[in-house]
Amino acid sequence: MNNSVDWSKLRADFPILQQSVHGKPLVYFDNAATSQKPRRVIDALVQYYERDNANVHRGIHELSNRATSAFEAARTRAAAFINARSADEIIFTRGTTEGVNLVAATWGAKHLKAGDVILLTELEHHSNLVPWQMLAQRTGAKIAYVPVTGDECVITAETVTLLSGATVPVRLFYSGTAWVDQANFNARAVMHMRGEFASGTSSAGSSKVLARPFPRPSSRASRTCWWRTC
Repeated sequence: MNNSVDWSKLRADFPILQQSVHGKPLVYFDNAATSQKPRRVIDALVQYYERDNANVHRGIHELSNRATSAFEAARTRAAAFINARSADEIIFTRGTTEGVNLVAATWGAKHLKAGDVILLTELEHHSNLVPWQMLAQRTGAKIAYVPVTGDECVITAETVTLLSGATVPVRLFYSGTAWVDQANFNARAVMHMRGEFASGTSSAGSSKVLARPFPRPSSRASRTCWWRTC
């Protein structure tokens, strides 16, 4: 455990944690379903509803202008945080499940063809499994699964080749569960070396973004897409 983290101070940022449940301080683990909000987020929401509540991109009055400016400023900050080439690459969805389905229905439908391999892990949530199964049925692509034993999920160039063959194009989609986060970074590096597409997701409803800059892929590799809900 990182002893430099002041957990009491961190908990103090979340008003909902300042309560007792069954006589004990609340400890909340159900972040994959609903994430709790820190005071700063709650204050921003209150300020929006009290001062700026209006349609974004659909009005010319002052409230709409302020709401649109705040909306686009969030897009710009998100782009800088994940090292995107521009804010135009940031697409907001209602959650990870919608994001997975959007990529499968757009990028996947356009680029996948018979014989391509969609590589998943054995730990996938159904929200990151069913869209690819449906896409595979429509396109003739195949699905392969990276085996997971115990708490390890190691994705290497050898793993990809073993599951897909040396010459078969691989489209890699993998879920960012707590068990396989490190494997995600290994997988992304492998796919870039092969010049193929890599895509990283969080579990449906996940509430985290990896707090590190993502290096942009080389010119010979396709873009890596990460979609995560905050």
